[in-house]
Amino acid sequence: MKSNLQRTYVRLQFDLPAADADAAAAILVANRALGCEVSKIRPPRPAPVRTPRQVRLKAYFDRLNDADLKRVRRALESAAMIGATARLQRETLADPGWAIMWMTRFEPFTVGRFLIVPPWNHEQRADRIRLVIQPGQGFGTGHHGSTYGVLRLLDDLCRKRPFTRALDVGTGSGILAIAMRLLGVGEVTAIDIDPVALENARENADLNHLREHVRFS
Repeated sequence: MKSNLQRTYVRLQFDLPAADADAAAAILVANRALGCEVSKIRPPRPAPVRTPRQVRLKAYFDRLNDADLKRVRRALESAAMIGATARLQRETLADPGWAIMWMTRFEPFTVGRFLIVPPWNHEQRADRIRLVIQPGQGFGTGHHGSTYGVLRLLDDLCRKRPFTRALDVGTGSGILAIAMRLLGVGEVTAIDIDPVALENARENADLNHLREHVRFS
């Protein structure tokens, strides 16, 4: 029998300088945040002169009791990400169906010679290398600037000369390891400390028919 209980999460949000957002998000994830998002804040008009651009950081947790909140605040203050008077807003959210909502937004896109597609899309292009990625908790669908940039760099490097071996450290979804194998790298090893990420990476290798051609550890 299916449960009618809707899953809930806790969202913690606060404002901070844009330059500190990535480091603060890393601290939150280290303190059991499931994920973070950053949104812009419209500056007041007229904007103060030379005021650092502010953003709103939102972190999502399975739960965040008072003791957890105090621990998170101490960690952020110790790293000088927030001041003692910073306001941390905590609220409980009902899951609107996030597990499948993102599927409507994952459209095929190109990076270098690659066509990145989700497994439910069957698009093929004669001039592109099809790379299938099942989004999961392992980082890397190709949308983020860091993954996008590395994919382009790998494509450029492999155009210039062949590579016999490659190591992908912190493989996440496995997208870079899989891309290197598709580009003709002979022996690819991918490692990660997160077993959930490795499970996602192996699934993606299967989707690209490369399970036996990339070593995950």
